[in-house]
Amino acid sequence: MEITVSAPEPDYPAAAFDAAFAAIARVHGLMSWHDAGSDVGRINRAASGHWLSIDPWTGEVLRTAQMLFARSGGLFDVTCERHLRRAGVLPDAPSDGPERSGGMADLTLDAKGGRVRLRRPLSVNLDGIAKGYAVDRAVAVLEDHGVAGGCVNAGGDLRLFGVAEQEIGLRNPRRPAQILSLGRCRNRAVATTGGYFLDPGLALASAVIDPSSGRAVALPGSVTVTAPRCMHADALTKIAALQRPDDDGLVESLFHELQATAHLFPTVGVEADHGDSASRQ
Repeated sequence: MEITVSAPEPDYPAAAFDAAFAAIARVHGLMSWHDAGSDVGRINRAASGHWLSIDPWTGEVLRTAQMLFARSGGLFDVTCERHLRRAGVLPDAPSDGPERSGGMADLTLDAKGGRVRLRRPLSVNLDGIAKGYAVDRAVAVLEDHGVAGGCVNAGGDLRLFGVAEQEIGLRNPRRPAQILSLGRCRNRAVATTGGYFLDPGLALASAVIDPSSGRAVALPGSVTVTAPRCMHADALTKIAALQRPDDDGLVESLFHELQATAHLFPTVGVEADHGDSASRQ
C-alpha cells in the first residue's frame, strides 16, 4: 500500500498518514481469508442457524457484495472461494465439519450489519472487494485530516482524490514490464483484474471464477474499471470479465448506476504505448 499527496505540504499532519494506514490494517485484520481470527475466518467456521457478531465494516462490505450479486445476476459471488481452493489459487482449508457448500442466498445480515447468520454452512472470500474498500477508508481518513489531494494505491486498486488530474498507467497484460496509459483522471478510483503474475504451474486461464460453473474464465488481456468508489471498481472488474451476452442489460444498468466504466486491454495493437481500449459505461 502506498499513500502519496499531490504536493509537499508542511501542514499535513503525520497523524493523517498513521490513521490512514491504521484503517487499511483494520480492514486487513477484519477481512483476511488467511487469518482464522478475522471476521471472514470466523464466518468460515461458523455453524448454521446462529447469529455471529461482526464488525460494521465487514457488514458494509458483505451488504455491498449481496447487492452486487443480486444486481449482476449472480456474477459477483463471494461464496465461490471453494472453487479457488480447488484450482490451487488459494491453499486448501482444513476440514472442520460438514462441507461448506452454501451460497449467497444462505447468508443473512441483520438490519445494522453487525451480525450475520448462515442458513447452511458456507465460506466467503472478500479479496475481490475488500482491498478497494480499504482504499476508500484510507481516502476518507486523509480527507478528514485535511489532506487536500493525492492517491492511495493498493497495487492494482487505487483512488485519486482532490482537484489535480493525475496520469494513470496500466501494465500491458501480455508484457507486464510495459506501461500503457489510461489517460488523466481526478476524483476517480481505478481497479484492474488480469492474469499478470499467475503461477504457470496452475494452468489456469485466470483467477476469475465463473460462479455458475466453478471454472476460471479466459482473460486474453485485462479488465480495468473506473468508478467514484474503489470498492465498486474492485468488484466490478470481475463482473465485467464475466458478463454474458444474454444478461438483459443487468450489467449495463449496474455500471450506469455506479457511474463506472470498463476498459478492456488490449483491443488493438498490443504494442501500442497508449490506452487503446473498449469502454463500456
